[in-house]
Amino acid sequence: MSLILIVDDSSDNRMRAKLALKNEGYKFIEAEDGIEALDKAIKYIPNIILLNFRR
Repeated sequence: MSLILIVDDSSDNRMRAKLALKNEGYKFIEAEDGIEALDKAIKYIPNIILLNFRR
């Protein structure tokens, strides 16, 4: 299963993305800003990075 890094400064947008991905069975990690995202991308090497999720 793919690991997805969700990056958005809005906790509401991150929550929406997490719910959508969880319902589809994806694994995910999240970051609030670019610096945190870069650190997590290096550490976890996600398959996909989702930036500024909007629904």
